[in-house]
Amino acid sequence: MGVGMQIRKIGFWTTLLLWSAWAALAQPASISQFNGLPKDQQARLLKQLQQQNSTSVVSRSDELEASSQPLIQERQSQPEGEQMGVERDQTRQESNKGPGVEGDGSDIELGIQSRKLEKFGYDLFAGVPSTFAPVTEIPVPTNYVIGPGDQVIIRLVGKESSRYELTVDRNGEIALENQAPIAVAGLTFEQLKGELEARISESSIGATPSISMGRLRSIRVFVLGEAYRPGSYTVSSLSTITNALFVSGGVSDIASLRNIKLKRLGKTVATLDLYDLLLKGDTSSDARLLPGDVIFIPPVEKRVSVSGEVRRPAVYEIKGEKSIDQVVAMAGGLLPSSFPEASRLERIISTGKRVVLDIDLTKAYGLKHDLSAGDHLVIPKVLDRVEQAVFISGHVERPGKMAWTEGMRVSDAITEYSDLRSRPDLHYALLKRETVKERNWVFYSLDIDHVLRNPSSAKNIRLKPRDEVIVFSVDEPRDRILKKYISELRQQARLDDIADVVNVYGNVRFPGSYPYTSGMTLGHVINASFDFLKNTESHALLKRINKAERIIDVELVSLEDRAYPIKPGDELFVLDRSESRSDLIGKLIEELRQQTRKGAPEQIVRIGGDVPFPGEYPLTRQMKLSELITLAGGLNESSFMAEAEITRLTTDYLTESDWNFIRVGLEEALNDSQKDIRLVGKDYIKINRIPDWREVRYIMLQGEFKFPGRYALDENESLASVVERAGGFTESADLKGAFFTRASLKEQEAEHIENLQKQLRSDIAAASLQQQQSGDQAALNMSQ
Repeated sequence: MGVGMQIRKIGFWTTLLLWSAWAALAQPASISQFNGLPKDQQARLLKQLQQQNSTSVVSRSDELEASSQPLIQERQSQPEGEQMGVERDQTRQESNKGPGVEGDGSDIELGIQSRKLEKFGYDLFAGVPSTFAPVTEIPVPTNYVIGPGDQVIIRLVGKESSRYELTVDRNGEIALENQAPIAVAGLTFEQLKGELEARISESSIGATPSISMGRLRSIRVFVLGEAYRPGSYTVSSLSTITNALFVSGGVSDIASLRNIKLKRLGKTVATLDLYDLLLKGDTSSDARLLPGDVIFIPPVEKRVSVSGEVRRPAVYEIKGEKSIDQVVAMAGGLLPSSFPEASRLERIISTGKRVVLDIDLTKAYGLKHDLSAGDHLVIPKVLDRVEQAVFISGHVERPGKMAWTEGMRVSDAITEYSDLRSRPDLHYALLKRETVKERNWVFYSLDIDHVLRNPSSAKNIRLKPRDEVIVFSVDEPRDRILKKYISELRQQARLDDIADVVNVYGNVRFPGSYPYTSGMTLGHVINASFDFLKNTESHALLKRINKAERIIDVELVSLEDRAYPIKPGDELFVLDRSESRSDLIGKLIEELRQQTRKGAPEQIVRIGGDVPFPGEYPLTRQMKLSELITLAGGLNESSFMAEAEITRLTTDYLTESDWNFIRVGLEEALNDSQKDIRLVGKDYIKINRIPDWREVRYIMLQGEFKFPGRYALDENESLASVVERAGGFTESADLKGAFFTRASLKEQEAEHIENLQKQLRSDIAAASLQQQQSGDQAALNMSQ
């Protein structure tokens, strides 16, 4: 016979064996499902069955008993939509008659919420079987049924001891020495012991028999239906239904865990509910298997899902459960954090609509509410926030919450100074309160020192539940504590609203953003930023958003006016009399320039000349010349008071424009409000300097002068004139060794030294290069 013929015969018998195994194992429903699968998935399933056939169908009891391989290996993950269970789910969903019909309880039926939940019990079978190693060390139960292949061990103890190991033959018999065969097949182990003890007692006088079981036989059972790997399996004769399920790798995603049937000779002899095992630890229905038994796993019929505040949220199969309390019990009961009064039941009704029912699980009628397949029960959580409490935070010794009582005030939360940490800010604290309707935050300013000294005053505010008292330190910036509150205030503001935030910039100790407080004044802002630094001007710029005109307005406010009212969104620019204003108000100037439009002239004025801080400044409301000079730091000592010049653009904003030059008496404008000219946008004010104004210059005479010291210089005065004013030289003066220094000469000398150093480094580098080139040339000449 040729090699090709042998290969064809092997392929024929392999195919025949594969199809015979498939025909023996497949149920009509499985065949229908198989035919509906794509070709590649059919091939994959056939390959899977071929592997099973080569390992599971053929009985190899001796190898199985010797095996010590693990029973379950991790299942290989498959792409979504390629798993058999998913495909079967989709097939059943397509064949479903419509929403509300009791089907298999698929994910589509249970709704979107349940897709995030695990199906209860299926993780028990989390792997693929490798092999099955029967347990042989456990005692054989008295009701064990003897069959061919079992080994019976007989020990005779007496005058002479002996041991017999007898195997039940295919006729179901065992034979003792010199005795007729004994039919034992079908007897229980207890009956076997009684029968053998009676026989031995009759034939062997004085010998005490001890009967036990040795190696047990293997049996073949069928695991069919919605098994992970349906087929024929060889298992130990001590195996139960659950043992066979593990051998087959468990069940598919749509298998019923509560209606697993054990069939023997075509009749159902036992039904296993795995929920009894998983929820109660009850194995009474886990029947022992006999040869030829069929374990049939039907598809699931009804499922419901439970999510939220239960101990075991999952998708559950329901069998005899009809009410909510039974399903909640399966889910492990309610958590202490649950709010059963507001539970809801999502259901698909017969018209195809998804409805939500409110269920109060604190009431008997709520617990006994009927359930249907596909229902989704949601148990909400209690609110995380604490209601009947007030909170203390910040620079305090014992931050946290305390019980709220009716009539409670700030002084009841902070009772004495010792409640505060060292160096607290006693004049600025905050009370945060949540509004009842919109759940927004509002803030109130507190003076802790005043509250503790005057508990009966109106400033000792009455507290409400969930109020929070925030205390600050005089040594730490406030932005670390206030950051989250400022962010929340900005987020809760609507698009057309201004956030309840006030900003402070410039010469204050803690610049930054602060919550707007009810009735806020300039004094509150000063307290919030913990007062001014040195050299602070007596006035400040206040930027305010004009909601009506949707523009920025700027005002010049006196810092002495602590009662000046502040509005949400205000920004205060505190000026330093010794520093330029350009960095501080540069962003404000740019914002004013950007809002300039046709019909909305530029609200910026400029000042130059003899003032401390010339530059651009915001045009405040009703701004006059004196205010601009104040913003620019006032006048210098050398400013020309008789006259100043204002350059002004006049235009009709249509076709014509021109520059006008206005001369104004500066001293009169500053001293007489009637002559103080009002400014308009784009005005430029030029402050002149007194003609021939000179700053005093000094010269220092040191050494051998009769009257050394510092002398003021007249213009064009010579050195000889100053020496003469100093009384001339002393008798010890060495005129040839005298030297003269000047700041400009020092600078020139330093520059000259630096140039010499650069030249020296350049000369050294050039000399080094020339030396290297000479060496290279000499080496070249020698080589030639």
